Amino acid sequence: VVYTTSEKFTNDMIKSLKRLARRYRILVIICAHPPVEVGRKKTVKDLWSHYDIEGGRHWAGKADATFMMWRLGPATMLYNSKLKRWEEMGAARELYEMRHNKETNTFTVTAKGDHLLEQAASDASVKPAVRSGSTIYGAQNGGR
Repeated sequence: VVYTTSEKFTNDMIKSLKRLARRYRILVIICAHPPVEVGRKKTVKDLWSHYDIEGGRHWAGKADATFMMWRLGPATMLYNSKLKRWEEMGAARELYEMRHNKETNTFTVTAKGDHLLEQAASDASVKPAVRSGSTIYGAQNGGR
């Protein structure tokens, strides 16, 4: 198949991965990076979302869960923008600030809430989000 648009490719890829996940009852996790021009427009106060990825409307409509991660100063921010089964997975649209422990190679949640971006924007020492390291995760749960 020759794809003429990235939107068509993204749509077909997500559908194929969902079929694969359902057939073999596996979890599929997709890691995608937003286009550079999207990253350049972001400020410290901006939240990342699945709409920032190329073909974002497909991620929004077909993914069971989407998680965005990005660096903000010394912290790693995690935002769960969509949880299809929020009754089982917890509340969607929550922002978490995490710190990395290099000794144990783990992250610990240090704060939670929408106020974190406003707080970071008012802190002159925090630099804007690292453009090249902004990663967006989308999960497809095919076990159901």
